[in-house]
Amino acid sequence: MTSTEKQGVDIYPALIEAMLFVAEEPITIANLAKVLEIKTAQVNQILKNMTTDYNSEQRGINLQLGPDGVQFITSPKTASTIEYFLGLEANRRLSTAALETLAIIAYRQPVTRHIIDTIRGVDSGASITTLRNRNLIDIKGRAPGPGRPALFVTTQRFLEHFGLTNPNELPSLPQTVENILKETESQGTLEFSEDAKVLNNEKENIEISNNIDDLSEIVENFATTQSETNLD
Repeated sequence: MTSTEKQGVDIYPALIEAMLFVAEEPITIANLAKVLEIKTAQVNQILKNMTTDYNSEQRGINLQLGPDGVQFITSPKTASTIEYFLGLEANRRLSTAALETLAIIAYRQPVTRHIIDTIRGVDSGASITTLRNRNLIDIKGRAPGPGRPALFVTTQRFLEHFGLTNPNELPSLPQTVENILKETESQGTLEFSEDAKVLNNEKENIEISNNIDDLSEIVENFATTQSETNLD
């Protein structure tokens, strides 16, 4: 019998809670299982139960299960108070271009810059640089083919700042937008249908056509995951 088993199964949530409290970085499920000397499946079940409790409306702390592991984050509904308490500036919001780029990566990760540029119809280099500097996206591997282009994915910090406990909480895309993205990715070019008129390159910003939804709707769905979220 292990040392933790001697204390009883009921102690596991408290031990996980204590480890998450003192940890400076997210803790992987494998590491939690190793320390507690139990199986990862058992850790997952404990975390599932803890998430139900912590992510309720009454709690100011949420339990986040992200790509880097598990950690505590402040609840999105406390954002304005926390920012005021910490003296954070509230004017460092992402530009529309950066938000569009981030939305594409979030919904299509892992994705290459070529696909991002293809979907947006404009160069996304500056937006990608901004997002990487904010640690909202990162490179994870390389795509096969000429030049082996980098594959971009969202980070744990992305989940934290948009008040998400895991990537599955992103809102579903409208079917029209989903179809456009799939068609664009398969073509890998800017050859959009004349009837669809997805992109209007004569204007400074990407706009919504009268007939279909375009990338602006992706941005809207993405941004409203947590309304008025600020980035520090």
